[in-house]
Amino acid sequence: MNKAAVLFGLAMAGGSLAPTATAPRTLPPKILAIGVTKQAFSWTGGVAVVAMRVQDATRCWFSGTGGVVVTTQVFGCRDGLVKVAIRVPQNLSSIPEAISLLASAANPAQPVSRAAIRIDEGGSLAAIGPSLRQAVVSVPYGAQLQATGGTPPYYWRLVGGSLPAGLQLSSSGAISGVPSQSGLFRALVEVDDASTPQLSVYEALLIVVDPPPALLQPITPEPPARSLSSYNWSGYVLNGSFRGVSGTFVVPHLEASSSLTATSEWVGLGGVRGSGLIQAGVLEVADPNTGAVVVEPWWEVLPLPQNPISLRVEPGDRVSVSLAEETPGEWLIELTDDTTGASFGIVEAYTGDTSTADFVVEAPSTEGAGGVDNLGNYSPPVSFSALKLAGEEASVDVINMVQGGIQVSTPGPLSGQGFVVSYGQLPPSAGL
Repeated sequence: MNKAAVLFGLAMAGGSLAPTATAPRTLPPKILAIGVTKQAFSWTGGVAVVAMRVQDATRCWFSGTGGVVVTTQVFGCRDGLVKVAIRVPQNLSSIPEAISLLASAANPAQPVSRAAIRIDEGGSLAAIGPSLRQAVVSVPYGAQLQATGGTPPYYWRLVGGSLPAGLQLSSSGAISGVPSQSGLFRALVEVDDASTPQLSVYEALLIVVDPPPALLQPITPEPPARSLSSYNWSGYVLNGSFRGVSGTFVVPHLEASSSLTATSEWVGLGGVRGSGLIQAGVLEVADPNTGAVVVEPWWEVLPLPQNPISLRVEPGDRVSVSLAEETPGEWLIELTDDTTGASFGIVEAYTGDTSTADFVVEAPSTEGAGGVDNLGNYSPPVSFSALKLAGEEASVDVINMVQGGIQVSTPGPLSGQGFVVSYGQLPPSAGL
């Protein structure tokens, strides 16, 4: 507050205001009681009358404690009631203040007697900087603006900028409604109190409205626009612009071989045009030395390394993968073993290519960057079903896998129910 509480008046019951000389007393002075007519003030301050009843005192005075400056004035007092008026100045800070006064009574022959009194004063009006949570299109939203100090009640109004379409600000400071448009919105609000004269302060608001979560719809099966070949992919690629994809596949059995072989089934977005790929699926690797087959679920956001998922998955299990953009640049990756009910989910940043939705059986790279394993002999054929997309689908490409001049993995026709990819040696098709 940084202002003095000033002693400016004195009245004593049964006597004059002038100091009165008396003979020294042998009894110690006492402050029998002390009180204040008003102990709490608003930020505007005012006058507090402190009353104390004393005995065997010739001098009385007040002083401030706790860093508050009080003009100290010594005045005469006798047995009886002493009243002192204390002016409490305005508190221009938004932080409430406490004025602690120390009353003292003394006579020439005895130690001083003391008693304390406290006066509280509220702060000036201030808006509490809000931390507004993010909103989502078509999801009901609510937030409450806060103020402190001044004299309640408070009245709020919008004076600049704009709130998101669908949201309103009430006079009590409540923001509510259902936002209908995504984006970043800035607004300036004013809050007034009930003081005379009225106090007003302003607060800048920032509200971010995210688009609705990706709504996945079944794919629209169309005849492939192109039949392509790849050395490590086989399946279907849907071209367009997407914010989500999901699908279900059955994990195949992998035969052991005299050399390292591997197969992976996955669902993803991007990867065809080389500007990023987000995906999740299941990997099977056959060890040529032991004949053991390792089955491991995983997720990946290229160019970062693949991440294993701590779920037990067995050949024959039905596995579902879902990728959905929750907020711009933030994607929810989910993998569920529908056979066991076990599931995994994680939110990761991804701003790469989303122009293709991929349903793929792959010959992965397990021995380091740049190397692609021989595709393992998998059976039965891998069935993909429950294929869904969020976005605009434009065209479909079918991809056959060719290794060593032999077509080793071939997708069947695409329908509304899905498709099947079979291991097999068929003539190669046009190159990718």
